[in-house]
Amino acid sequence: MRTALLSGAGSAATPPHPNRGATALSVLTAVTQTLATAGGRRRRPVTPVDRTVVVEVHAVRRPCPDVAEVDLVPAGTAPLPGWRPGAHVDVELPSGLLRQYSLCGDPGDRSVYRIAVRRVPGGSGSHEVHDLRPGVRLRLHGPRNAFPLAAAPSYLFVAGGIGITPIAPMVRAAHAAGVGWRLVHTGRDRASMPLSDALAALAPDRVVRRPDDVAGVPTAAELLAGTDPDAAVYCCGRRR
Repeated sequence: MRTALLSGAGSAATPPHPNRGATALSVLTAVTQTLATAGGRRRRPVTPVDRTVVVEVHAVRRPCPDVAEVDLVPAGTAPLPGWRPGAHVDVELPSGLLRQYSLCGDPGDRSVYRIAVRRVPGGSGSHEVHDLRPGVRLRLHGPRNAFPLAAAPSYLFVAGGIGITPIAPMVRAAHAAGVGWRLVHTGRDRASMPLSDALAALAPDRVVRRPDDVAGVPTAAELLAGTDPDAAVYCCGRRR
């Protein structure tokens, strides 16, 4: 079983209402990290990318009450740099703060980058993103990829809340390639689980959405149940 792990994607602050299912996700992360290390499959160093891109906010949507989905388009005529599932960009916000956000759109569309950011009380970066309006220009650095999607015979994707952002392009890539995949998305409630509705439309029988207030807190064993021994397991979500 191959594993790839990412915690805390999208923001650096601790959420005020942590997903209770994050406990199981943390256990799963620890277990899969141990397996990966024992198997000698260590993550390769990220190659630095010395690239600055000027973009303009094109649209801001709110798929959940506390999540802003932002489309960023080139400020000039050149297409945006290419990227692969799992990549992120460093965003220079209007105040000068630098924050990293996963790209969650379509890697094949170089006319737009999409990020999704949860508003965190006390988190200045997330509040600035939520205050962005169309027409505002920003500087980006990257994209970089510390969470690459490796070739595998099948995949299990496990996302906690806003941790779905780097996972979403991976799911779409696996589906387009005709490779077996399954997604488990956890959250404290349905309102804390953005993006997975669209992924469920790809293959409803492959997506399990587990809000804590309905299904209870999953165990690590439940999250891994039915996983093929040769599958690659990708996890992203906050630790408690």
